[in-house]
Amino acid sequence: MDEKNTVRAVAIDYKAVLRGPGHAHEGIAALLRWLDERDVAWVLLTNDPMDAKSALAAAGLPEPALHLCRDDIPGKAKRGNGAWLEAVADRLSLRTNQLILVGTSQFDWYTGIHAGVVHIHARWASRLGKPITSLGSDEPADVIELLEHFLLHEPRWAFRLDDEDRTFAIRSMLPFNAQFPCGGAEEAHRLPAAPRRHHRPLHHQQHHPGGLPDDVGPRRSGGGAIDCPDLVYSAGDVSWRPDSRRVPPACDDLDCLDRNRRQEEAPSG
Repeated sequence: MDEKNTVRAVAIDYKAVLRGPGHAHEGIAALLRWLDERDVAWVLLTNDPMDAKSALAAAGLPEPALHLCRDDIPGKAKRGNGAWLEAVADRLSLRTNQLILVGTSQFDWYTGIHAGVVHIHARWASRLGKPITSLGSDEPADVIELLEHFLLHEPRWAFRLDDEDRTFAIRSMLPFNAQFPCGGAEEAHRLPAAPRRHHRPLHHQQHHPGGLPDDVGPRRSGGGAIDCPDLVYSAGDVSWRPDSRRVPPACDDLDCLDRNRRQEEAPSG
């Protein structure tokens, strides 16, 4: 098993590779060469069986490290099932978080979601009628940019701790003295889904292995910030703790943020 935490393979739906028999999409050959130069495998996904080597050679493209069709997937699962990418990871001795998927349909997006894999919609090959919450790429060069600047680098942690006896691992991308912004509505609009409204440095946080006691909760302090000895994350103006069983509401737009802020500021009856 590859121990790296970067992307080691790119799975691509065949419609994002070939625009017709013997014809490749513009820029796809450069993408495949770029992947090969960096020892990143590419995988071809098709619904039906095909002679992938001959079809790609006719378009002047290299053979993929792996070609999978529906017959190769356990239970012959349809596209949309995470089993497609789990099969890719298994064949290449990788983890699913070492893959990305370049798809052309809403079902490819579902496949990525169910396997926990980053999905990029290839707009150069397919325009969807309905919007999806996925990364999108207008040309294959965009995929190169995403990989080069983000996904081919090992994560850099400000703090890490591995305890093999207790089988847990902690990673922090922020230094111990980082502070979250605690401004008003203007700052809320800029950071609608980021950890915020907490004005104590992280090294003041308390750890409760058995869960948070009942009397620990957010308390209002001056300036509208939440004063709480435990880290509180926030979506919009609604706060919750990481161990909470309540799913935080989705609140990304400004109207929603303003509505929540007015409700919080309204005098209690």
